[in-house]
Amino acid sequence: KTYLSDHDLPVPYYYGNYSEDGENWIVIEHIDGTDLRDMTDELAIASAECIAKVQNKYWDGTSNAESIKDERFEIYRKRILKRAASIESDTKLYQAYQLFLDRQTSCPLTLSNGDFLQFNVINTAGKVTIIDWGFSGRMPYSLDIARFIAHATEDRATFPFYMNSHQKELFVKHVYKNLDNKPSYEQYVMDIKLAVLNEYIEFIAIIFMLQ
Repeated sequence: KTYLSDHDLPVPYYYGNYSEDGENWIVIEHIDGTDLRDMTDELAIASAECIAKVQNKYWDGTSNAESIKDERFEIYRKRILKRAASIESDTKLYQAYQLFLDRQTSCPLTLSNGDFLQFNVINTAGKVTIIDWGFSGRMPYSLDIARFIAHATEDRATFPFYMNSHQKELFVKHVYKNLDNKPSYEQYVMDIKLAVLNEYIEFIAIIFMLQ
């Protein structure tokens, strides 16, 4: 209700919400089309323009993440601290991840989809719409950008999302180009690298916990 009611954004129409058996549900428009698991240069640019438009609408470059009283952010913060604790025995990995954790307290915040992957972006006759907002909230801006590229490979046997290096570069550069307010390009690239590390640490942490 807070974020999806602006119909100028590339998001589904928001109809409302209801509660059932103690769970809250949002009801949004069904979008016909195909997802972006088969990426093209044009779709990489269109996706960049869409996420930048969402981020521009809700960008907050001054907020300190430590002061946020947001349920979604609190869930996220607990999750990354748990990941850090699980890899503490690996000194180098832990030190690298600490750079990510430190940045989360000062990284500019905006509306984050929370699961910005290729199958959550729908192409309808050239118009791109971002769906699946069930995990959204105010989060560091770099998270959605990193998630979109971190799990896409040129080998479909590895992950179901195809995206080559050129398309990833197009996406990252066009997000930056379309942001109204932004850090320096060097800081932007570093923020994305740290957020990509976080995506991979999620898998590594699982391995550590299983040992």
